[in-house]
Amino acid sequence: MVSPPALEALRDKIPQIRSRHKDLLRALGATIEDYPDLRENATYDVIKNKIDIDVPADLYGVREKLLKAVPYSESLKDAIGFGDKFTAASDAGESQYYLLGPIEASESFSVDGVGAVSYLSPLGRAVWGAKSGSTCEVKLPAGKLQFTFTKTGRLDTA
Repeated sequence: MVSPPALEALRDKIPQIRSRHKDLLRALGATIEDYPDLRENATYDVIKNKIDIDVPADLYGVREKLLKAVPYSESLKDAIGFGDKFTAASDAGESQYYLLGPIEASESFSVDGVGAVSYLSPLGRAVWGAKSGSTCEVKLPAGKLQFTFTKTGRLDTA
């Protein structure tokens, strides 16, 4: 699942990758003009590898994410669900997050300084469906922590 804003951000990456491809092609042409002996032109090899390997890999990665992306915008009424903003409070402190998908959680996603936690993470699995104000124990890599979850808002999906 992916939020509509993250889906739009993914779609915006395709023109950016295509633009980078055109820039690399122009740079390749300029390099050939400046140094026509390709046997001794290391810059040519670097640019050519970016065109042949990096650009297609980036484009493929974005297209794969788009093919697998399932937009989600429903909200659970009395519980915390996908797209909801929540506070996780424990003895270690209090933090705010949006419960989103792995795409948002793996990118540097932030809205008003609030980051994202994936619904696939230990914290995300614990909070999914939890009623606001409920407490539960979460097994994290650092050990088990007791969290109290409070629903505080919703990601604007418009």
